[in-house]
Parts: sequence; C-alpha cells; structure tokens
Amino acid sequence: MCSKDKNEESVEANIPSLFDSWHNVWRIYLNWFSWHTGLHFLAVGGVFSIDIIRESYLLYASLFMLIFALTAFVASYAMMRYDKKIRCLANISFGKKANPLFGTPVAQVGAFGAMIISFGLVVLWFVLILFSLCGRFAAEV
Repeated sequence: MCSKDKNEESVEANIPSLFDSWHNVWRIYLNWFSWHTGLHFLAVGGVFSIDIIRESYLLYASLFMLIFALTAFVASYAMMRYDKKIRCLANISFGKKANPLFGTPVAQVGAFGAMIISFGLVVLWFVLILFSLCGRFAAEV
C-alpha cells in the first residue's frame, strides 16, 4: 500500500498544486498516446493497403513500429507508476480530502487500459514480423 519514506516527509505540497501537476501530466500523456495510437492505425492501414510496403518493406516497417509500440508500453507502465505514487502522496498528505480530486481507484484503470492497448500493438507488430520472415504476405491478394 502507501507508506511514507524519508523523501516524502520533506515534501511540502498543497492539494491544488499537486492536482494541477497531476492533471497536466495526464493531459500531456493522453494527447501523446492518442497521436501514437493513431499513427499505429495509419501504419497498419498502409502496410495492408500499399503493395510495395507489404511485399518489400514489411519487415523493416514492422520492426520500426514494434520499437515505436514498445515506447508506448514503457510510457504506459511509467504513467501507471506515476499515478499510483501521486495518489499515495495525496492520501498520505491529505487523507480523504484528496479523493474527490484524484478520483476513485476505478479512475486508475485508464493507465492500465493504455498499457493493454500498447501490449496489443506490440503483439500485432511482432506477429507481422513473424509473417514477413515466413513470407506469408508476399502472396497476391
């Protein structure tokens, strides 16, 4: 659960500044994650609709997008840890007064959902890499 460590005792925070920083980080992350996921959908559409990519560059495109998807997975995990740490700090510092601002534990599902989406993208690109290595997508459609 949440426990105070020696670094958290020295933190002098108030609810508005803690909430504002938490809200801004989440806003930036969600904006980035939306663009990131949209680029994956665009890349999948390009891979399946453009013949030259599917036939000649599928492996390279899939490797690049796999690395790109791994960044989202790592960022989602980091956001889940950040959210948990901020909620713990708010509960330690402010108790029940912080709960209405930071939401219930159900509100924490957003980071976990983003992590699941990122993992799904990693699996998708990994499968495409395997198919490109086996030559499965070189056939005429």
